[in-house]
Parts: sequence; C-alpha cells; structure tokens
Amino acid sequence: MSAPASRMQRARALVGFFVALLGSVGVLRVFLSGLAVSALELGGLALLFPFLKLVTDPAFHQSLLQWAGDAPMAYMLRDHRESVLVAGLALMLLFVIRGWATAALVRYQATVGARINRESSGELINTALSSRYQLFLKHSPVQIAGISYSNTTHAALLFQSMATALNEALLLAVVLIGLLVTNPAVFVSLVALAVALGLGVFRPLSRRVARIGRQTQDIDLARHRFVFAMANAIRDIKIMGIEIPFSRRNQSLVDQHASLAADYQTIATVQRVAVEVVLFCSVVAAAIWFAWLDADINHSAPIIGTLGLVAVRVAPALSRLAAAVNGMRYSLPFVERLLDTRVTLREFPHQRTAQAADFPGPYRAEGIGFNYGDRQVLQDATISIGQGEVVAVVGPSGAGKSTLLDLLAGLMPPDSGRFFLGRTAFSPFTSLHFPARLGYVPQTIATFDGSIAFNIALEPAPDAERLQRAITRARLETFVNELPQGLQTWIGEGGRKLSGGQKQRLGIARALYRDPAFLILDEVTSALDDATAQEVMGELMAMRGTVSMLFVTHHLGQIPADRVYRLDNGQLSRVATTGGDLVTDTPPT
Repeated sequence: MSAPASRMQRARALVGFFVALLGSVGVLRVFLSGLAVSALELGGLALLFPFLKLVTDPAFHQSLLQWAGDAPMAYMLRDHRESVLVAGLALMLLFVIRGWATAALVRYQATVGARINRESSGELINTALSSRYQLFLKHSPVQIAGISYSNTTHAALLFQSMATALNEALLLAVVLIGLLVTNPAVFVSLVALAVALGLGVFRPLSRRVARIGRQTQDIDLARHRFVFAMANAIRDIKIMGIEIPFSRRNQSLVDQHASLAADYQTIATVQRVAVEVVLFCSVVAAAIWFAWLDADINHSAPIIGTLGLVAVRVAPALSRLAAAVNGMRYSLPFVERLLDTRVTLREFPHQRTAQAADFPGPYRAEGIGFNYGDRQVLQDATISIGQGEVVAVVGPSGAGKSTLLDLLAGLMPPDSGRFFLGRTAFSPFTSLHFPARLGYVPQTIATFDGSIAFNIALEPAPDAERLQRAITRARLETFVNELPQGLQTWIGEGGRKLSGGQKQRLGIARALYRDPAFLILDEVTSALDDATAQEVMGELMAMRGTVSMLFVTHHLGQIPADRVYRLDNGQLSRVATTGGDLVTDTPPT
C-alpha cells in the first residue's frame, strides 16, 4: 500500500474515532465555535484600520457622513469627536465580546477534551473486560492499562490541536486574502516569509517532533511495564539486595524521557522565536528599504504601518498554528497505538447469551481437546461431576490441569468436545448464567487495594449475611474479629497486609460468597497449615450433596473424592483410590 493511501486510511480512522466519541454534530460544533471566535478576531482587526483613519483624518469622517446620507445615526454623529467616541466604545465592546468568547471557547474545548479522555479510556477498559481471556495471553495487560491512561490523554490533546490548527489556518487565510485585496505588496511579503519559515524551520522541526512523539511513547510504555514489574518483585529485590541495578534502570528510563521532553519544549520555543524574529526583521527591513529609496512618506508609511500591525497580529497566530501542528505530530503516535489496541481488543470478543440448561445438575464434558499453538494440551478428555459430588483431578506440573480447569470454568473455548448440564448441551464459555453459579478458587489469589469485605464480595455493598457465612466457612472469622476495623480493614495493594494462608482463605470466602452450585478449587489448601487445611476441608465437605466440587491438585492428600481422574501428557483417565493412593486405571465416565 502506498504512503498516501496509508495516510488517508489513518486520517479516516482518526476522524471515525472522534466522530464515534463525540458524534458528527459534536465534532462540527467544536470547529464552528472556533470559527466564530476567529471571525470576531478578524472583525476586530478589520475595524481597527477604519477606526484609526477616522481618528486621524476628519475628511474620512465627512466621506462616511455623505455615504450614510439621511440615516438617523448619521445625523446624530455629525460631530467628529462624538463619532470617534462612539466608534471607539463600539470597538472596545467588540474586543470585550471577543475576549469573553475566547475564554468560553477554551472552556468548551477543554470540556470536550476531558470527554474524549474519559470516554476513550472507559471504552478501552470496557472492551478489554469483554474480550476473551486468550487476548491477555498474547498481549500485556500492563501495556493495555498504560494505554488506557496515557494514550487516551493524547487523544484529547490531538483533537484540540486539530481544532486549533484549523482555526488558526483559516484566520491566517482570511488575513492574507484581505491583504491581497487591500495591499498586494504586504500580501506578497507575508506569503514569501511564510514559505521561508515553513520550508526552513517548521518542516524539519516538525519531522523531529514526530520522532520525539514515537520515542516518548515507547519510553512511556517501557517505564510503565518496568515500574509495575518492579513493584510486584519488590520483596525479591529487597531480599537479594539488588536495589541499585533496578534504580539505575529506572533512572535511565527517566533520563531518556526527560531528554525527549526537553527537546520537545526547545523546538516549540525555537519555532516561536523564529516567527517573531523573521516578522520583526521584515518590518525593519521594509523601513530601511523605503528610507534607502527616499520613498514618499505618504506612500511608505501606510505599507510599513500595515506590515507592522499585521505582523503583531499574525505572529501569535502563526506561532499557535506551528504549536498545534507540533502537538498533532507529537500525539499522533500515541493515538495510533490507541487505535491499534482498540482494533486488537475487538478481534477477541467474548459474548455471552442466555442458554437453556439444568441448574443445578450433573456437569459433564465429553471429548474435550485443546491446543496451544502446535502443542496439544488436552486430547479427547471426558469428565463427569455429579450433582453434589466431590471430584478430584490429579497430575504432575505441566500435565494440563490448569487448562482443563479453565475450559470447565468457561474461561476459554475448547478446540473440540461438548459440555452438558443434566441432559442439556451448553457452552460454559458463552453461557450468560453459568458464571453466576460458579465458585472458583485459583492457586494465586488476586486482591484489590480495598477492604476485606470488598475483596470477598467484589461489590461495593455486600450482603452482610452471605458475607458472614462465607468468612465462617473459610475459617476467617477469628482473624477478622481480631482486627480493629473488622471486615472494613484495608488489606493494601496486592494484599500485602495478609499472609499467604490468609489470602488463600480470602479466596475461598470469595468463592463461597456467591453461594455456588459448582465449586472449582485449584490447590486449595497449598498455602494452609495442616490444622487450618483440615478445618477448611471440613467446611467444604459439609456442603457435599448440595454443591458440586472439583479439586485440582498435585496430590490427592486429604480430599475424600467420590471420583478421581489422573491427567498426564494431555490424557485424562479415571482411577481408583485406596487410602488416598492412586492404584488402577479405569475407563473415563
């Protein structure tokens, strides 16, 4: 694909992105509001010249009266001084209105920018949450989180820069058209200066800004990933005494980011100064030129004055235009990464639908197969969990136990096979109601920087009765009662205020809070001492007959299972047990 075609596709994607967030009317409103302020700016500039002529030339006043004829206003303003007073007050009112409108526009565009940031960030996170789990096996969740915060901010900055660039470009175009009509010599001079600035200053610096934007984005993502990983590994870092290497790596990233930021600010300053210097020198050069030629003052003074006044008004507009273009080039790589991430997330939709199924009922998976790339993890696996039964799956590390668990929990779809609840076929991956009847205790318990109550219920207003029942069954009651704030105790980021065993029991309480019909437990007692493990197992076995349970473990241990399966090298087989020891293979049922 050619570069122009690629640029057109990117431009369409950007426009579509902003229209999707703001609506076509919202986008149009932003640009029209900017044009309205530009029109006021031009009106003030256009009326300033006639006002100055009115002040300095009484004959101009008389010509205006003759033009007005018998109009009532002409009769009231026959006195020159009164005309100057009224015209001056009207001009001041126009500039006051322009100032108010400019402030209102800045406020409006800031509000729109905040909306773009809010909605693009929220949409990205919502799309990620509704994506398949496989997405997060291929793409870094940390990177997605970083993009949802920093890159969405640049989306707002890009839109504001686009609006500013369009407004300033139109303002400059109208000024130049006016000069072409009224003073062609000044028009030619300004066009020549603009072309020289564009080719000699703006274009090369703008390319440098684009490179800085791409490099800054890469550094931002690298910093985000590194700091997140360092925070997770802080215990290991402290134990091994390797703080200095990590500090140096972080400082290197910080230094690179600071250097790029300094380069960007320098370019912005250089462009502004270049505009001011060139326009100022052009006015001085024009004065020298006319003086050197001994030109008639009546001819040269209006040209020099017009050039000076226009330079004063054009210089800020040209600087704002250059800054807006730089902002666009700088933020564009961030927004392109954001758009690419949105496309990627939408390639992994996870949609759930209402499905007829027998809740609760026996749960059966038949002929389940699953591959990770070219590697076969499960092959023709069949497993049954009767209503209220306790079933265990044992096997060595890497045998595929976690994959089987993920498939049974509906986290991923299988490559082959079927699932049944009772006699009804269904898909745990797409079922809308199945997750609400499932309790799940993983090996590693995810925690949030919140209260114990929130970390169990995962909802802001938990049911007190269900919460108390869950902590009692998980043997958390004594621990919670000893805390000054009880269930409202903050456990800290990553649950750093909890021991491994307390985290494990919190995970069990979380699963039991849902009053599940099916309970899946992955190495549920691995972090518990023997006494607590026996107590927790006793509470779980008290639900036997009402709650179907699947234990996934390396060793059968104290689990009194009704049925045991062994998984090894992707092959699932049912086995008989004697005192917790696996003794014989039997066909799977």
